[in-house]
Amino acid sequence: MKERKKNHEFFSEVEVVDFIKKMISVHAHLQSMNIAHRDIKPENIIITEYNDEIVYKLCDIGVGTISSGTGTKTRTLKGTQAYIAPELYGKFLEA
Repeated sequence: MKERKKNHEFFSEVEVVDFIKKMISVHAHLQSMNIAHRDIKPENIIITEYNDEIVYKLCDIGVGTISSGTGTKTRTLKGTQAYIAPELYGKFLEA
């Protein structure tokens, strides 16, 4: 990544699509385990390389919670205000 930055090399369209697919896959996996991350932002995505392949990892699930859908904890707003879902933003300001 540092080499790319130094050489002003941008991600290709294929790499961007791959990134989006993998982030959706991670989100779907968390949902399948009833986990809400609640703080997905650039600082919580690790980009590394393994065997000449770009690997993305989602980290810092510290404000995550079990998302059963019925408990009050699943309806609490946590995370970084700038990255809160637009449909929840008004509720975040009320909290």
